[in-house]
Amino acid sequence: MRVVQLIDSLEPGGAERMAVNIANGLSTMISFSGLIATRNEGALRNGINKDVSYTFLSKKHTFDIVSVLRFRDYLSKNKISVITLTVLLIFLLY
Repeated sequence: MRVVQLIDSLEPGGAERMAVNIANGLSTMISFSGLIATRNEGALRNGINKDVSYTFLSKKHTFDIVSVLRFRDYLSKNKISVITLTVLLIFLLY
């Protein structure tokens, strides 16, 4: 299984910490564990294990075509089978 966690930011918070913990935990149990931050990197970036594939989309606008293309390329390149949203999808749209 190839799983990626999708989170808006890596600033310290409950959902953000949960995304990092899930990605780190899965990295020891499955063939691929990834983490994608859409808008902001933060202090929790330092807590990501080296075995976790991490990318930052640098989303700037509500509909940021460059970020969408980066996301698509990441999913395709890494052959992702499961995407886990750690926050409500509505927050990713704004």
